[in-house]
Amino acid sequence: MAARYDFGRNWAALAAQLGEEHVAQACEDLRRLVGDIAGRSFLDIGCGSGLHSVAALRLGAERVLAVDYDSRCVEVSRATLRRFAPAGGWEVRRADVLKPASLPTGHFDIVYAWGVLHHTGDMWAAIRNSAALTAPGGCLAVALYRRTPFCAIWRLEKRIYASQGWLRPVMKACFTAAVLLARAVRHRDAPSFVRNYRRVRGMEFMIDVDDWLGGFPYDSVVPEKLEALLERLGFRLKRNFNTQPRLGLLGSGCGEWQFERNGTSGRSLAG
Repeated sequence: MAARYDFGRNWAALAAQLGEEHVAQACEDLRRLVGDIAGRSFLDIGCGSGLHSVAALRLGAERVLAVDYDSRCVEVSRATLRRFAPAGGWEVRRADVLKPASLPTGHFDIVYAWGVLHHTGDMWAAIRNSAALTAPGGCLAVALYRRTPFCAIWRLEKRIYASQGWLRPVMKACFTAAVLLARAVRHRDAPSFVRNYRRVRGMEFMIDVDDWLGGFPYDSVVPEKLEALLERLGFRLKRNFNTQPRLGLLGSGCGEWQFERNGTSGRSLAG
């Protein structure tokens, strides 16, 4: 896909700045969504910088397999895991969630895809393929962009940003100014928002701006449609966060869902 955004470049920029505070925030976020990880197998689909794989190991995962479509993300994740979890039970591979033959065989206790499946070019197929890797009694945890009235406009913006590199500085400057102005109009402290972004989001502000503006392919989800699909696939919703629709003028945030697959837990360690 000619216009696909270079996610690996952006994740490499984040990985260069990672510290223990990022790991601590990732552990907190992962625990909130997934719950108990200790002794379980963990598949990180779209591992990006490798940060959430590190968090899974810190929370006691028995084995972590991290996969990504982008070969640079694979390299970055390996470096991150060597740095923060050198003795952990982990492996990083290149794989495409839209191509089941490239994915691991067997099942995992936890299948995790945070902010990934809506960037594949076929979100619904990516969801189904991820669900198929979840062990009976295991959980599928996903974060997906919520559908907004402006999603079609944002899809066009992202295609332009991803394919026209010379426009990126101008687009980033305009978007950043709009975000900060919107906060100021609502009587919120814009400088503190940027200064505290790492602590609140676990990510650097400008890296996150670049990720949002460039994330193409792009899709978004209506929560009821997602939940209905997973129910048909034999899952039940256990918890969700931030799933209410929003206007979307300055972008769409991710909703988060944790689904449990029907059946008896097998404590799988897939290869």
